[in-house]
Amino acid sequence: MSLILALILFAFSALATPGPNTLMIMLSSIRFGMKKTFAHYFGVCCGFPIMVIILGMGLKEVFTAYPVIHSIVKYVGAVYMLYLAWKIMRASSQIKEIEVGGKSVNPMSFLQAVLFQWANPKAWVIAITAISTYTTIGGSLYGQILLMALIFFVVNIPSLGVWYIGGRVIKKLIKNEKALQYFCVTMGVLLILSIIINFI
Repeated sequence: MSLILALILFAFSALATPGPNTLMIMLSSIRFGMKKTFAHYFGVCCGFPIMVIILGMGLKEVFTAYPVIHSIVKYVGAVYMLYLAWKIMRASSQIKEIEVGGKSVNPMSFLQAVLFQWANPKAWVIAITAISTYTTIGGSLYGQILLMALIFFVVNIPSLGVWYIGGRVIKKLIKNEKALQYFCVTMGVLLILSIIINFI
């Protein structure tokens, strides 16, 4: 029971803090609104537990045996995240276009959000840390992994929900284009910092 409580506390602290998922959910909520962002939000809620299950059921052993594969995935993911940070920093003009009825830009789909977890360095760190720390040899590993995935799914809903709803609140507060531009640049910089922290 104490291990489950520790995992719940770890999940809240890991999932609610700023990172690629939280920042992108908030920005999408600002750009497209909560209704259109829901698929992105729910895709992350489901995608990360799926990642935990796959890693827990054997992929972790592959990376342990062949660490070069893990390094390749890690660095490719980091490069992709830097590209996303650049896109976020330039997003203020896209938000303005959406608001005035300009060109149509689509939010991330459910499947894209699920697959995005594999390019997210923070997701890798959280998943592998949780599997290594919060499983025991004495019990059923598969049962523990499934319980862990369920906990991450449940915790993700309010943890990401704060950022999901926060986008709507921030959109009301940001009234001018310059403030919106500063906000997007700040979000992009925070995303870059989250990548750097995961590589330290």
